[in-house]
Amino acid sequence: MIKELYLVRDAEKMIFGSNWCGPVVSFESHKKTLVAKYPKEPDSDGQDVEIYCTSAPARFYDMKVLGGCNSIGDEKKRYNFGTGSGCEMAEVLVVMAKHIQNGMLTLGVDHE
Repeated sequence: MIKELYLVRDAEKMIFGSNWCGPVVSFESHKKTLVAKYPKEPDSDGQDVEIYCTSAPARFYDMKVLGGCNSIGDEKKRYNFGTGSGCEMAEVLVVMAKHIQNGMLTLGVDHE
């Protein structure tokens, strides 16, 4: 019964669509696993994004935004977000990832 809780669900793969690169059959207990990649759009101010899932068996998600350069060569730092469990949290990260890869969502720095 417990092993069934770690099986990959079609519904979660649908959340990530063609960006899904996670396991085929099941997750390993408590192992952070890469499940989706959102590459930077060429010539944009975006950044590469990776989304990871840790199944415990509830699904917890982490998003890593990789460092790089914007369209004029300025450095963009890496950062990450973590979520609570559930498909809604995966959906939030997917929306964020799509905007980050295009440069439409960034992490600001307060200079005051």
